[in-house]
Amino acid sequence: MNAHATRLRIVLPLTAVIALLLAAVVALISFQSASASASPQGLSLPETPVSYIELIPAPASDRLPHPQLAPPERPAPDSAPASKQGPALEPELSPHLPDVASRYVFDKGQHIGTQTLTEAAGGAGGFTYSLSPALPDGLSFNPATRALTGTASVAGEYAMTYTATNEDGAEASYDFAIAVQPGPQAAPQKVRLQATQPD
Repeated sequence: MNAHATRLRIVLPLTAVIALLLAAVVALISFQSASASASPQGLSLPETPVSYIELIPAPASDRLPHPQLAPPERPAPDSAPASKQGPALEPELSPHLPDVASRYVFDKGQHIGTQTLTEAAGGAGGFTYSLSPALPDGLSFNPATRALTGTASVAGEYAMTYTATNEDGAEASYDFAIAVQPGPQAAPQKVRLQATQPD
């Protein structure tokens, strides 16, 4: 009898505590349902429905790389910025005479036409031209046009030096030869002898 009474003393308070907890849970659920169904005072709900934008991921080929993943572009150590680069400086070349003829051959007594000697290049420009020593008799040289003209009257081999001098005094020259050939010899006249009859 005492054991049964002891059990009742333990079970009854536990049952009462459990019942109170269940009642509190039911009341809390009922309160939350009522709060959700009722609109709060002093707040007006928007009359127009809210539109939502659905974000669709772009294909993998159209996606841009993350800006933090792209390495920063740096200029090459040997190249200067374009704004600091000046015009390319061409090296100054010494004057020279290209396309040189080493020997001119003319016939004595025949007009040689116009032989234009080569033009100098390089250096500061503004060239003046000269021939030395003196030309064979009958030939002349025009420094302005570099033209060699005339009719050689004396046969022989003549060594010449052609010189070009620019504005700075720099010179370029080459040596060549003028050969004046004797030309074709006139054929000897034939003498006709006639026999005479004695009277």
